[in-house]
Amino acid sequence: ADKTGTRIKKAAYLLDNVFLLLYCDNYWPLNLKKMAEFYEKQKKYKAAKIYYQNVVDEYKDSSWASKALVKILEMTQKE
Repeated sequence: ADKTGTRIKKAAYLLDNVFLLLYCDNYWPLNLKKMAEFYEKQKKYKAAKIYYQNVVDEYKDSSWASKALVKILEMTQKE
């Protein structure tokens, strides 16, 4: 029986649109903005760009999406 899948389905109304499921039973809300900023600070621009792009894709209508696009362009120039 797929207990994890059933539990996620039952809890779907509690979950954010983006989250990370670890070991099939641990929930961790994934803050894409913070992940992008972390990798940018570490000068891991390719990784940061992936997270910034996820912000753009997942939150198209947010004010942060346009800021993430600017960050992507800035980091492309640093590579």
